[in-house]
Amino acid sequence: MLNKPRCYITSSNDQFGRNSVLDLLDGVKERVFPVGRLDYNSTGLLLITNDGDLTYKLTHPRHALKKNI
Repeated sequence: MLNKPRCYITSSNDQFGRNSVLDLLDGVKERVFPVGRLDYNSTGLLLITNDGDLTYKLTHPRHALKKNI
């Protein structure tokens, strides 16, 4: 879990050179990626995982997982 600060993107890299939430994970040696996304100027809870199957089950529309906002 990561409390995403403003002015970070939730993708792994950015063509415009903006900071990524993965830049905040000093010391993490394995490949991890965010589950879902938050807007650049948004803050909040973001899941970070190395489990691709979990990410798929949580984010793919086929699974119709309800998200409470």
